[in-house]
Amino acid sequence: MLFHEQPSDPWISFDFRLLEAYQTLQDETCGECGNPIWICRNEGATNVGFKVKIAKCFAKAELERWTEKEDKKKSNKKTYGEYPYTIAYTYDGSEMPTRLSYMEHLYEASNDTIQ
Repeated sequence: MLFHEQPSDPWISFDFRLLEAYQTLQDETCGECGNPIWICRNEGATNVGFKVKIAKCFAKAELERWTEKEDKKKSNKKTYGEYPYTIAYTYDGSEMPTRLSYMEHLYEASNDTIQ
């Protein structure tokens, strides 16, 4: 995956090191807040604090609005195996935002709060 090669060859030392690094990252990430555990669980770090921020998932908001409307209908008809989900689209048919544009937005927003 990393080198765009089919992973059918026997593993080499780099493969095992990459897997170990990934496992370490998973093990050292807090399942509650997503921060590294050495930051969020470090009782000895008296100079570390946390701010609460709010993020909004617009897909979840739309799904919650839809679910609320469906609950009001109180349909007796059962639909087995079906579940609602969201898909993203643009209002004007333009391209979807990129990861880079999102990261640039976060960077600009963080600089605005620092000043």
